[in-house]
Amino acid sequence: MFEFRPRQNGHATILATASLLACTALHADDGADRRLQWKLTPSYYDNSDGTHAYDVNLRADFGDQRVWIGDYRDSQGYHQSRAGFDAVTQVGFVNLDFSGQYATGGFWGGSVTTQIGSDDNYAIVGWGRTNLHAYYNLNFDPNDAITAGFGTKVLARGLEAQLYHIWDDRLTTRQHVTHLLLRYAIDDGSRCSLDFSYKHGLADPETYVHGYAIAATYAWHHAFARLAYDQHANFNLPNQKRLSVGLFF
Repeated sequence: MFEFRPRQNGHATILATASLLACTALHADDGADRRLQWKLTPSYYDNSDGTHAYDVNLRADFGDQRVWIGDYRDSQGYHQSRAGFDAVTQVGFVNLDFSGQYATGGFWGGSVTTQIGSDDNYAIVGWGRTNLHAYYNLNFDPNDAITAGFGTKVLARGLEAQLYHIWDDRLTTRQHVTHLLLRYAIDDGSRCSLDFSYKHGLADPETYVHGYAIAATYAWHHAFARLAYDQHANFNLPNQKRLSVGLFF
C-alpha cells in the first residue's frame, strides 16, 4: 500500500475536475441524438490479511463519451476520491479510446488504447502513463505500461474473445499480466463475461510474486453483479475477493 497524505484542497479539486469533465462532455454532445445514461457501482474488497475496503463509482455515458467520479476507503484509514473521463472515436479501421484520471493526493494518469482491424477481428495496442503519485489502483493492472493483444467475434454467435498482455515499461518492476476476456450476449436483456488472468512480477525490490485471477460478471437489463478472486491483487502479498453490484438508469 502506498503512503498517502491528502492535500487540504483535495476534495474541492476532485469536485472541480468532475464538473469540468462533465461540462466538456455535455458540450461535446450538444446537438447529437444521444441519451444520457448512468451507471452506479458500489464495491466491497476483502483481503486475506484481514483488511477490507469499499468503493462507490458513478458514471455518466454520452454515447461515445463517459465521465465518472468515485470514492475509495479501506479499514486502514486510506481514503482517495477520483474523477475521470474517456472518449472513443473511429478513424477508418482504427478505434481510439482516450482516458484520463485525477485522484486526491495529486495523482494524474492517462492512457490510449486502440483496436485496429474489422469488427470481427482486430489487434489491441495500448499505452498508459501516470505522474507516479500515491494511488490505489482499481484497474488491478500496471498503469505505466504497454498493452498488446487481439480480439475476435467469429468463434461463436454472440461471443467476443480478447487475449492481451500488459507489462510495466517504466518502473523496472518486471510486472506482467495476461488476460483472456470472454463476453457473451445471452439474449437482448442479459449478458455475461469471464476474465481470466495470470500475473508475475515484483511486489517490492526483493519479493517476486505470481498468481491467477478470475472475475465473473452477469448483467440483466438494468442491473449487474460481479465476483472476483485475485491472487496478489495489485502485486501485493494478500489475495483479494471482490464483490460489485450495479444499476443502469
